[in-house]
Amino acid sequence: RERKKPALPADPVARDVEDRTNVKLPRWVEWGIIIAIFLVALGLRIFRLDDWTGAMHGDEGEFGMYALSIVNGDHVSPFMTGWFYHPNFSFFAIAGMMKIFGTGLFGLRILSALLGALMVLPFYGLVRLWFGVRMAVIASLLLAFMDVSLYFGKLGLNNIETPFFIVTGLYFFFKGIRSLRTLDFVLAGYAFMLTLYF
Repeated sequence: RERKKPALPADPVARDVEDRTNVKLPRWVEWGIIIAIFLVALGLRIFRLDDWTGAMHGDEGEFGMYALSIVNGDHVSPFMTGWFYHPNFSFFAIAGMMKIFGTGLFGLRILSALLGALMVLPFYGLVRLWFGVRMAVIASLLLAFMDVSLYFGKLGLNNIETPFFIVTGLYFFFKGIRSLRTLDFVLAGYAFMLTLYF
């Protein structure tokens, strides 16, 4: 509980690297940039999503079959585990997407594509909180093109959900530390909980 003593900077006129690199943009320009990055990420993940020539992972087939059983009306508890001890929330989410987009390869993979692209939004907010706008734009662009994120964002598995919910939880947690709003901490808690359910 020691209180920090106020310290004078060694060089009061020196500017920190954060001050020199922190870009100030109008709100509408910043929103335009992040929406453009999101659309690029989404396009890269949806492009040829249902293409059989890229092959299909064997586990995708298992996920698809289990999700199909939910679509066909099998009574499965969302709070239990299913195939190979994976949490059933994953299969329910995939089954929900299959009801909307069909039971083909596109319907199986679209949840991963959407969450892989959506991860750019809380990631941008998190990096912006820590390092400012310039670094948030650079880091979000790198995430949009990152090979691992692209790979798992195009597979009908539950691998992309964990980083999505972790990044979302971290964003709301650090936002809550700054704002001290209870809602931010509650949303962080739910996001972290969903990493376990998925």
